[in-house]
Amino acid sequence: MVGLIIALGNIKYLSTPWFYGPPLLLILGLIVAGVLAYLSRVRQLHAATGLTAPVEYIFSADKLIINAAEGTGELAWPDITGASVVGSWLLLTTGGALQPFVDLRAVQAPATAAALLQLLRAKGFTLAE
Repeated sequence: MVGLIIALGNIKYLSTPWFYGPPLLLILGLIVAGVLAYLSRVRQLHAATGLTAPVEYIFSADKLIINAAEGTGELAWPDITGASVVGSWLLLTTGGALQPFVDLRAVQAPATAAALLQLLRAKGFTLAE
């Protein structure tokens, strides 16, 4: 506190790098740390296999099977309570908090996206678009 009073009383000291240098270095360090944290997060998102790995969708009269890099999931048609098409994505609503989605562009032969949508209509779903 005494040093601050002496510094403020000495106008020459206010114009020296010793007065402005440490706060500017602190601010610069915080900015660099923030940019590095942001770039690290972006790198992690791009490295996530769920965003880049291929997903295989297999559907039958009984269930939908989703094979991804993280594992395999099965969803029986009676567990689905609703379906909607948004662009090239099929969003399936279940009774719980889970809402799986199917990339209609990734449905592979012999199945087709049109066949999957036709199967859903045959199961009694009204597809909201």
